[in-house]
Amino acid sequence: RFDIMTEARTFRASPQLSQAGRLRAEAFDNAPSAQIIIEHDGKIAMLNARAREAFDLTLDNIGTPIKDLQLSYRPIDLRSIIDNVLTSNERVETQPAFWTRGNGDGCYFQVIAQPLNDGGTSHAGVSLNFIDVTESVNCKTASSTRTRSWRPPTRSSNRPMKSSKRPMKN
Repeated sequence: RFDIMTEARTFRASPQLSQAGRLRAEAFDNAPSAQIIIEHDGKIAMLNARAREAFDLTLDNIGTPIKDLQLSYRPIDLRSIIDNVLTSNERVETQPAFWTRGNGDGCYFQVIAQPLNDGGTSHAGVSLNFIDVTESVNCKTASSTRTRSWRPPTRSSNRPMKSSKRPMKN
């Protein structure tokens, strides 16, 4: 049994859960990017604090089929990405997609879907990592806007200046 202790809810720790196991659970929950683990049957197995915050999820969503959540189809279709990863057993990366949070703020996420295997040949599930690339997208957009609006300085005349000096007479 894998137990997780979080600020929102404390699960009973099993005696078998080692210090290393608790450390892994704490590292997962406090990772810098949102992460959701999907079991091979499409149910949410784990979600970290960043995922709960970004997508208005709670620990009660653990065990819920991902297809039942708006997150599975908006802003991108995660269901087909999950199916693709489970079928191909290969990592999938998406282009940045705009996500509007519950509070009205928006951000761009790149989704990296990584297959999880049970040590053998069967698929245990998929790790969905949501990388916030908002700052990068905004910088690229601003740079592109500046490049389009930039024009080289112009001169009033491209002709060489005439000298006012006249040749000297001997």
